Amino acid sequence: MSTGNQNDEQQQEGALIDATELQRLLERSLPVDEILHCFAYGSGVFAQQSNMATPNVVDLIVVVRDTYQFHRSNLQQNPVHYAGSPLLWCRDPARCITSFQRHDLEFYKWLRNPKFYFNLCENNLKYGVVQKEDFLEDLQQWKYLYGAGRCHKPVLTFVEHDGEIAEAQETMNLPGALAAALLLSESDTLSCVELFTRIAGLSYAGDPRMQVGAEDPNKVESLVRSPGQLRRFSQLYQRSIEELEKQGIVNRLRYTDEVNHQRIEWDIRNPRAREILWKNIPFSVTQNSNLQERLRSTVAAAARYQSMKGLITAGFGKSLAYATRKLSKGLLRR
Repeated sequence: MSTGNQNDEQQQEGALIDATELQRLLERSLPVDEILHCFAYGSGVFAQQSNMATPNVVDLIVVVRDTYQFHRSNLQQNPVHYAGSPLLWCRDPARCITSFQRHDLEFYKWLRNPKFYFNLCENNLKYGVVQKEDFLEDLQQWKYLYGAGRCHKPVLTFVEHDGEIAEAQETMNLPGALAAALLLSESDTLSCVELFTRIAGLSYAGDPRMQVGAEDPNKVESLVRSPGQLRRFSQLYQRSIEELEKQGIVNRLRYTDEVNHQRIEWDIRNPRAREILWKNIPFSVTQNSNLQERLRSTVAAAARYQSMKGLITAGFGKSLAYATRKLSKGLLRR
């Protein structure tokens, strides 16, 4: 991935860590043989306006070919990562952890298991493990908008051993996020800042952490306006925007080469344009659907479930300490 001059450029544009550092961190920390895809995201990777002087956790998403084999190897290599979890009391902890991670216990419609398992380590590393099939399902169908939602924003991918994941991101997830942002807009002309802010906010709609103050209330805006982020968003959605341009759905107005001086124009009342955008939404919706409510309910159901899982996977003490730190940071930024 990003090396040499490209890494230097990223550092100047607000990146706090580069792909080489992340690769070394991964090789030191986790069993890499089972890992197909890995990316870093969040305020420990890209500087945000609200965290410029604050050390942050490095967040990773680790996509594996076989969850059981990964956990079995990781328990041997890093048993301390799982310390405090009652799942270790099982006769076969790796099997128990895998079942807990991937098995659906959807008692109510407002709970939906996004099939991640997170470990929070003492060296400020937090990583979420997900099996490839489950990650692809989210990218292609927006079943949880959990992994898919993180990939709506710029991330630093430094392990790519599976072309299906990249294809699902480019052909389903990103076009869907662009379409949803346009359909939810009330104007036929949006600045790139407005467009990308709408996109960044899709996966926070309904997130209970925002509602209880455990996240910075300016988080979505900060994701777009922080150093280098507008350029990263523009690069991320370049192909999706170009595809809509070819179809005559949108028109980019370039006043200068600077991204923040560009606007996206589309005919908000054009039935053909709206029909094409609706077809780009990954989950099953119709033009009569309440898209905002569907996004909100999907995000909320997965976030609630994953938060409840965290009490067990990390252990109560570690979960409480992490939640307290997040809540304190959120309240301080209000």
